[in-house]
Amino acid sequence: MDLLGMAGWAAAIIGSGWAIASSVQGKRAQNEYSRERQANDTFLHASHVISEFNANGTALAEALRAMVTAAGADSGYIMLFDRNQPKKLTTQAVYSFDDNDIFPTTTLIGEGLAGTVAHSGQPAHFTRTGGTDVLHELPNDTTAAIATPIRNRLFRDQDLRTSDVVGVLVLISKKKKMSFQGERLDTITALGALLSMAVSSHWIGTHHRLTLLDTLVLMASTLESRDRYMSGRSQRLCDLALLLGRKFGMSDEALEELRLGMLLQDIGSIKVPDAILHKSGRLMAEEFELLKQHTTFGYELCRRLMMPRGVLTIVRNHHERLDGTGYPDQLKGEQMPLALRIAALAIAFDAMASPRAFRTALDLDEILAQLNLEAGTHFDAVVVQTLRESVNDAEFQRIYPALSTTTEKRISDLAA
Repeated sequence: MDLLGMAGWAAAIIGSGWAIASSVQGKRAQNEYSRERQANDTFLHASHVISEFNANGTALAEALRAMVTAAGADSGYIMLFDRNQPKKLTTQAVYSFDDNDIFPTTTLIGEGLAGTVAHSGQPAHFTRTGGTDVLHELPNDTTAAIATPIRNRLFRDQDLRTSDVVGVLVLISKKKKMSFQGERLDTITALGALLSMAVSSHWIGTHHRLTLLDTLVLMASTLESRDRYMSGRSQRLCDLALLLGRKFGMSDEALEELRLGMLLQDIGSIKVPDAILHKSGRLMAEEFELLKQHTTFGYELCRRLMMPRGVLTIVRNHHERLDGTGYPDQLKGEQMPLALRIAALAIAFDAMASPRAFRTALDLDEILAQLNLEAGTHFDAVVVQTLRESVNDAEFQRIYPALSTTTEKRISDLAA
């Protein structure tokens, strides 16, 4: 091969090499672009999920899942301060790729991973080889963890917190040589700030809601105190309804709605004239029609305060009857949920068990006999039977101590 040919051959090889190198670099650039775009998409998704956070457990768990994915972690959990125990953190959400992972459920400020960060108010990064023992509470194969405080920057609840730290976000990795530094730390910091804003907004809403709710309950109690025959009625109704609700295995959420509904069921009476509320004789037809409006008055008041649907149903429909003869909507049968059936029976029972200006209280046998007559028409027969089976319970006798004497005498007579 002459020199010219060798030169051409060499040029071809060099050109091919440059082409291969260029191709490799192009693929690397494309992969890097793809990786960055995927990271950006993941970050944007996490940001969107957090911005939609509305403080229920499912939403918080979804926000945590998005943060775990965006940070390249394997698991994580969120702990928030208990509003009733300001020095105690309680786990509110957990997410992990491994179903066997176990995480702490509670911790005190200054203790453990989350408690340490809550106390200092500063984020902290830990590794298994970093000479720290705070990782003992995490899964055994944890290699690194980062904990960052969740701050309440919008609202300071002076009665509960002296710090603006309201919780802690913990992210965990099981990967070797994993470090929550650099871009990962930037991502966690940014998402943590968004989560802090979301939790702060929730705290504001919760504080206002609790304040309004306390005010309504106080108003209802004040209404009762104006009539010596009604004093303590809402609390008795609440206790009796919860006793029956637990017998039916109602969820904690349903029981809480039942509790609030029974405390507020007569709040609409604030718009009914005292002359009608406290009248000792029989109400005229037009007076009774006005009295019945307390259900819709109360409903509108609670609706504007965005009370849960279960509470609204009890406030509006606690005088409904199973056969459709109640008011204001003439609900019947399956249109009445279990909580409403319990509420209707509890109200009727308490009315018969309490004295009025025009009569004395009925004894237990008379009340149960009357309820038996109306079981299946006015009241749910299963709820009536459940009440009958509950009259010997210690909780029932605490609510109605005067009736417990009747119960004890009846049992004694049967034994004799």
